Amino acid sequence: MILFERSFAYPPQQVWRAMVDPDLWSLQTDGFRPEVGCQYRITHPAIMGTRLLGTGDCTVVAADPGELLAVDFVGAVREGNPARWTISHRLTAEDGGTLLTTYLDGVDINDHSEKVLLRVVTDSTARSLHVLQEMLSGRTAR
Repeated sequence: MILFERSFAYPPQQVWRAMVDPDLWSLQTDGFRPEVGCQYRITHPAIMGTRLLGTGDCTVVAADPGELLAVDFVGAVREGNPARWTISHRLTAEDGGTLLTTYLDGVDINDHSEKVLLRVVTDSTARSLHVLQEMLSGRTAR
């Protein structure tokens, strides 16, 4: 499913350099590098009323600078099967700028906990895209 599409008035390489900076992300990230095979952990607040523990183990499965970043995510749970998603960010040059499309595959929409986590990821991604725009336009100090 397409989670977001956002246009930026900057070339793909410039958007890439900013978007792979984990300081941009609203979730705590430990050990990220934009390299295939990189394993890292993200932490988000535990979500009351779900089986989610608030951490996810991630592996970078595609990293083509200026084109594609894809990550496999396994969300830790108290019981049952973990959430297993692939989050992809594709950059496409358009009209002197970049179209950034974020895809999310693997969400079990019949699982209450995954639906709640989808909301967390959606909100987090929206905040990160806003910060990315601010960073690219020079309105956010580094």
